[in-house]
Amino acid sequence: MRSARSRPEAEASGIIIVLEDLLSAGVGCAPHVAAELFDRLGGDGIAVTQTVLLLEPAQRRGLSPLPGVLPLVPALESDFVDVQLDLREREEAVCAVLDADAPFGVDHRAPGADRVDDHRTGMDGRSTGGGAGGSDARAATWVLATSTPDQIASAHRALSAHHDGLGERTEAAWHRVCGVDDPGDAAIAEVLRAARTRRSARDSRRGLRFAGAAAAHATGSARREAFLAAGIAAMGSGYAAEAVAWLGGLFDSGPEDAGLPGLAALLVAETHLRGAVPELDAASFRPGSPDPAAWYAYARAAALAAALSAERGERAAAREWLAALRFATAKAGAERELRDPVVSLTWLLLGESEPDDVLGTGLLTGVVPGALRAAAEGDIDAGLRLLAAGDYHSSTQPDPFVEGFEHSPLVDAYRAVAEALLLLWRGDVGAARDHLHRAALDLPVALPFAGLGVVLSRRLDIAVLGRPGPVARSLTVSLPAPPRIDQLIDRALEAHLDGRADEAASLVRLWIDRGAPQPVIGVPGLDEITIVGMDGDSVPPHSVETPDMALGRLLRMRASTSPQNIWLDEMSQMEEAARSIRSPFERGRVSAAFGLRAIIHDDNRAGRRHLRTALALFEESGARAWATHAAERLRLLDRAADRDDELGDAVAAIRRRWEPILTRRELEIAMAAVGGSSNREIAASFTVSVRTVEVHLGRVFAKLGVRSRVELMLLALRSARHG
Repeated sequence: MRSARSRPEAEASGIIIVLEDLLSAGVGCAPHVAAELFDRLGGDGIAVTQTVLLLEPAQRRGLSPLPGVLPLVPALESDFVDVQLDLREREEAVCAVLDADAPFGVDHRAPGADRVDDHRTGMDGRSTGGGAGGSDARAATWVLATSTPDQIASAHRALSAHHDGLGERTEAAWHRVCGVDDPGDAAIAEVLRAARTRRSARDSRRGLRFAGAAAAHATGSARREAFLAAGIAAMGSGYAAEAVAWLGGLFDSGPEDAGLPGLAALLVAETHLRGAVPELDAASFRPGSPDPAAWYAYARAAALAAALSAERGERAAAREWLAALRFATAKAGAERELRDPVVSLTWLLLGESEPDDVLGTGLLTGVVPGALRAAAEGDIDAGLRLLAAGDYHSSTQPDPFVEGFEHSPLVDAYRAVAEALLLLWRGDVGAARDHLHRAALDLPVALPFAGLGVVLSRRLDIAVLGRPGPVARSLTVSLPAPPRIDQLIDRALEAHLDGRADEAASLVRLWIDRGAPQPVIGVPGLDEITIVGMDGDSVPPHSVETPDMALGRLLRMRASTSPQNIWLDEMSQMEEAARSIRSPFERGRVSAAFGLRAIIHDDNRAGRRHLRTALALFEESGARAWATHAAERLRLLDRAADRDDELGDAVAAIRRRWEPILTRRELEIAMAAVGGSSNREIAASFTVSVRTVEVHLGRVFAKLGVRSRVELMLLALRSARHG
């Protein structure tokens, strides 16, 4: 990933410890926010924790940028308690820090930078590396936090004069707008130009700083332009709340169509904040002039709204926005480069894609959907190769869908989530988890695909650890809006892997009662526990998934629900079908299901064989919690005779295993027979004839593959033991 840097393991571990401490204190913080503070505070975890506690909620969740001057927290202040700077030393230190921290993209050496280096040992007590003016990041933070607003403004003015003397126009203008109340139209115009340049250079965070500085002083049309530039840059950085603050007022006043270039970013921001695409009358935002540029801006807004609706499974809304897109691109002459790829992307996200759908030239309309399509067609490696080559494609070919933001943090987060998804689909559970966690420390991975990154992080943690870890939990609490993500399956998976079968079954049943909500883009759930009603509702009618996932789910369902006589007839075909599954994780789950089916029907030899296969496959995939579960099944199998009393409620376990196979009346009669009631007693309790009981029991025997009450009792004991 271009925007997510590779952090040393010790550094990443330090950030995760900070996340754990914050969660223990009941405070959620987006991982990439904690990581940014970790960098700015020199890796001081205590200072990071203290700083997070003082941030606004939107800043903690990564929806607004961190303050330019961080608060002076006790952990930072104590390190510099003995440092005293005279007036000249402070002026030089502030100049050095401000110039190195300016959004120019280069590390300027301002007046006084060398003297800051001379003082670095006294300021921080240790040698420091690069950073702000050559001083340590912690020292730079301390310098600004202990300087007065007048001292900071004075340093900006000195820097403006310094750069002006060197003929560095942009640098002089930046420091001027930051240091004086009335910087003048020329300086504001230059900073606005720099904001536009940074956007075209795909540097949204620097663009936001330039535009925000200009907006503080601009008036009239320049002010609207600054607000527009700041809002668009904010959304490219993932700062949804900040984007709404800049863009929200552009449609309330000003010339008609003045806010259209920001409509796309505003829709994206509002969607992430509210959890749903705003319900707007698309026609009311149509341009009032024939200007192709205005229509193109409107078309991009419609395109993004269609894709965002599709991510959330809102088919009707997606269709309406696609209609607006078609109308607008006809006016703007952008059918080929914008309309066609976005239409294809929208239908792919809705779970409907055709091989001849048009792919765009950029990351979000070409690389990512191409990778998802290749994987859904069975060639996951081809999809991963497309994502790996995404840097080279988008570096030379802009994406009309997100033009100017091909390498923004938000767009890079989409690619990171897509790559983690494909690694999981391939069965590389451990690699997928590591990749997503690394990305989460630098990118807003909670935003793409309607929170898919959060679902992925939780499921990957559960597969490896047996529970969501600090990164997944921090991502969950930092989501900008109540997500349409049901955590019941996460809890059911935890219970299942921990051996709490009854609890897992109850949670799955509740999940089904709530409509079995889940992402359209397929993430492995829990179909080992089969409940009546799950067969038709466990998968969305339109889902993006791999052939391995579909086949694995089918085989596990057959292992759970097929009558014994049918299972015995088809067992060899089922085993042969399982061998075609290339994902070690998916095949491991199938082998585990086959093993359980064999054990329940007293074929312990086959049960051990399948469970050992599952154990090896789970270990290969890196799914440690699933491997532990399979190993525990094997241990229980070897010690079954001594463990009967510890396997939970026998009756509930029998019901759970037999319910998908028998009708309700057959199940009740079977349970009565297992309880020791005679046919006559059963007939009396159900107010039916003895002959009716005999018929029902005959059907029960046939479906369960037994020939007598004795064999039914033995099957019940095995079902209770392994249910």
